[in-house]
Amino acid sequence: MCLCRAGPGRPTCTTIPHTKSHRPEATRPRRPLHPRVADAATPITHHRCPLSSLLPPVPGLARRGAMSRSLSMRGSMRARRDLPPPEKTIERLESMVDGGNFYEAQQMYKSTSARYIAAQKYSEALDILQSGALVQLKHGQVTCGGELAVLFVDTLITGELPYSEQIFDRIRKMYEAFPRVTVPHFLGDDYDDEGHQLSEAISAAKVRAESCSSFMKAAIRWSAEFGTSRNGSSELHVMLAEYIYSESPETDMTKVSSHFVRGNDPKKFASMLVNFMGKCYPGEDDTAIARGVLMYLSQGNLRDANLLMDEMNEQLKSANSEFPKTDLIQFIKYLLPTTLRQKYKTSTDRDAVFQELLDEIAAKFYNIQRQNPLEGLFSEMFKI
Repeated sequence: MCLCRAGPGRPTCTTIPHTKSHRPEATRPRRPLHPRVADAATPITHHRCPLSSLLPPVPGLARRGAMSRSLSMRGSMRARRDLPPPEKTIERLESMVDGGNFYEAQQMYKSTSARYIAAQKYSEALDILQSGALVQLKHGQVTCGGELAVLFVDTLITGELPYSEQIFDRIRKMYEAFPRVTVPHFLGDDYDDEGHQLSEAISAAKVRAESCSSFMKAAIRWSAEFGTSRNGSSELHVMLAEYIYSESPETDMTKVSSHFVRGNDPKKFASMLVNFMGKCYPGEDDTAIARGVLMYLSQGNLRDANLLMDEMNEQLKSANSEFPKTDLIQFIKYLLPTTLRQKYKTSTDRDAVFQELLDEIAAKFYNIQRQNPLEGLFSEMFKI
């Protein structure tokens, strides 16, 4: 470091190496820094702080903030109270659907009902959604109507509304509004035209079946959660089974049977099976019958399993028909009395004569013959 200024006529100075000090530390006195200089020399650390901490406190600011929040909550509650009754909205939206504005009305149904749901006015929201589902289905808008019907059930779940006959009647009313159209199964001479029509009819039938199934399955889940039966409403199961059987272009008998078995109407189940026997492929009839009986038995429902077979037997006799003569049907006929006999074996064993009488009953009413017809006679002779 140069300590002097070199210039013309001046000798060149000696350069001292740059160190902290060219004099010993002990001989160089320290001067206290001015406070401002000391502050400037102190490293600056940047901290983010709220602007309010840099401003002087404003009297009543906290109180005004609380009042603002209170006013906001009051405004929200007032907005909920200010929601108009749904009657005029329902009338206006129904007019839109009647005028053919299906999509626009659908969006209005969804957005309007959502506002009532947010305000916890579930009764009004249900009225709007049910009205929308019915009017859309009336005009053949199955997808739109089915969507609003599902939203109806979702609102029941959101509002935690319990199962009741009144709500069941509303669900049944929407269920009955779903179109029912017979799908042709045979083609005429004009294959191209009728084939195209059949393809369109099958596609429409699939949409109907899927939309109604989604709605009814949602209703069954709601009834299981907020009703008394863990399997859901028996009536809803029967309704769904009937619609799947009658409207699905490709009948899934496993699904149909599973819902009938969870239902409460084995007579309707029997009628459906008799009808199925008249239009199914060979070998499918006995399978469907056995499936229904075994499903009942797997749930421990021996009563309805027997009712199913008895009712089918009566209906087949009335139609001058009979059960398929297959080993599977014969097995089912043996299984039911055997299961019943085993269930009450403790009681029937109280008298040995009961067993002989039951064998006779099995032979007369179920065509179940003894392995050895003389077994009963010889056994009595040896006892003498």
